[in-house]
Amino acid sequence: MLNSKKNMYLILTVTFVIFAIITYIIISLTWRKNNKKNGGVNIPTVAIPTDINKPSTSTQLSPKTSPTIAPTDFTGANPKISIDPKEQKSINEEVELRHKSPVKTQYFTITFNYVDDVFEVQLKKDREKTKNEFEKWRGKNYPDISLQRFRFIK
Repeated sequence: MLNSKKNMYLILTVTFVIFAIITYIIISLTWRKNNKKNGGVNIPTVAIPTDINKPSTSTQLSPKTSPTIAPTDFTGANPKISIDPKEQKSINEEVELRHKSPVKTQYFTITFNYVDDVFEVQLKKDREKTKNEFEKWRGKNYPDISLQRFRFIK
């Protein structure tokens, strides 16, 4: 009886090993065959749609349809805070000059340095005369921008 059990285990083991070898050979041959078809490169299959629904160009919005905007109680603005009109004018002048920079004249060049948040003035030769010309120009065009917002560079 012991011999017949051993024989049964041996037959099952040999059968399993033979089955595994045959499965391995079949998978290997199939893989090689597919690689030869693709030039040796295994290309994954991707489904590509053949018909794409395009939106109609004749869609018209009715004049009656418009978004409805509900009024809000809170906008984030604090109505109690007000900016001094002189300070507001100074801010507006700075924004205008910042957008115009670089400003080049025959006496000086003004650029805005965003890192230091300051206007840089490069004076041409004869610094005394050109500084006076700059101050006249500033007084005429941007009188509300403080002189401290300008830095003179060489």
